[in-house]
Amino acid sequence: WINYEEWLESLVTVAEESGAKVLVLKTTNFICAEKYVGAFATANILYSNHDNVILRACSDNIRANASDTTADIDIANYCMNGTFNDAGSGYLNERLYRFVDKKQHDSKCRVKLHVLNDHDIQSCKYTPLGNARHYHEMNLARIRILGNIMTCDETVSG
Repeated sequence: WINYEEWLESLVTVAEESGAKVLVLKTTNFICAEKYVGAFATANILYSNHDNVILRACSDNIRANASDTTADIDIANYCMNGTFNDAGSGYLNERLYRFVDKKQHDSKCRVKLHVLNDHDIQSCKYTPLGNARHYHEMNLARIRILGNIMTCDETVSG
């Protein structure tokens, strides 16, 4: 999460090196926090309220496992915005869209990028209680949208 853009860049590099013409990146799922129960529900409340005790515990835990080069501000950002709720999902999706926008304006980029906006087609009614983040009932619709992206891209459809 902390190095998300670097990870995305490595995906683009692999796609380019393999000769791919198109790379489709998927948004993170919609997180339906009202479906959380137990520890997930409690954690969601604490993180959503920016509880200082939980944020300090998060920072301490990440710092103990992070490399020495990981900046404290990156760790704090992760603990504040890398949450397992829709605010965290939305934050990561914003980063994805910024990355794709930047790459689309990069004349050196040799692969066409698309975003499958999976997040916005999902809703609470399609995820079970206690799960809050998987939408198996929607898989066929999601595949159809991916197919539409590929069909509409002249690079792929010829």
